[in-house]
Amino acid sequence: MKLLSFSGKRILISPFLPWERKSNDALKISCFGVFRPSHITTKLCIALIEEELAISSYDSFLDVGCGSGIFALVAAKEGIPLVVGVDLSFRAVRISRENALKNNLTKGVHWINGSIESLSCDFGFIVANLRFHVLKELLDDMVKLMKLNGCLVISGFQDTEYDDILKLCEGQGLKLRKKDSGDFTFFDVPPSGTFTWMAAKFTRI
Repeated sequence: MKLLSFSGKRILISPFLPWERKSNDALKISCFGVFRPSHITTKLCIALIEEELAISSYDSFLDVGCGSGIFALVAAKEGIPLVVGVDLSFRAVRISRENALKNNLTKGVHWINGSIESLSCDFGFIVANLRFHVLKELLDDMVKLMKLNGCLVISGFQDTEYDDILKLCEGQGLKLRKKDSGDFTFFDVPPSGTFTWMAAKFTRI
């Protein structure tokens, strides 16, 4: 069992490996062939989601590039009535749906195989853990889907890319509320030259 403990509630994710001990209170996440939730960016996003839901309530949540569906399922477990996960990968949508069934989190939860351009409703809370160049491409569309005073949590970029991300977000009328960072180490220096990944929380003003 993996225990992710942050400033808010304790979010349990189990199991990453077949021999790890299970918990009835944990979200049970399979991630075969999609982005593994053990990456530091996932943990950073969950911490910011927890923090936000501890102080504010939302009626809708969008997980952009949902992968295993972990953020959408955290939102559903926390009681947000409308939760949508969207991904270009059919495999990701299938695995997300299976994870939702496995955790009995299907009420009000919807999975879409496609782009966010296919969505027309507004969301109070949007999360995207995507690489820097993808975030840049999708930022305008994500902001269009945000309600006024809505919350956006993004990650998947590194400290060397933070200034560019901040400038782009401020240009879209987003106000930075919090940033966080963590290291994901390798046996050698990564091609980017940095081990540090970041996440940030914004409000649409």
